[in-house]
Amino acid sequence: PKSGDFAMFFTGTIEVPADAAYTFSVKADTGALLRIHEATVLDLDHSFTKEDEATGTIRLQKGAHPFRLYTQHHGADSPTLSLRWSHAGTAPEPIPASALFHEKLSP
Repeated sequence: PKSGDFAMFFTGTIEVPADAAYTFSVKADTGALLRIHEATVLDLDHSFTKEDEATGTIRLQKGAHPFRLYTQHHGADSPTLSLRWSHAGTAPEPIPASALFHEKLSP
């Protein structure tokens, strides 16, 4: 790997407020993969740029759902990563911290 190259893995649960089809939007400068339960919601390949935003939709019931977000970054510039959601005709917005939970991993 070159200087500045790294990967990150986020895992936890996301709490959705209502039964609906949720559209998730991700911006990442090199690549990202979003899975909710075992479903792949977004799979960004290496051809995306910082200006690109990919979306994927999944139907979820009200309550908590396990998620995994993988991302990687190549190069010395600052990494770009944003995750937003929308449902039922709402505009995409950042997922509030109150909807994200982290479970401590067992050693």
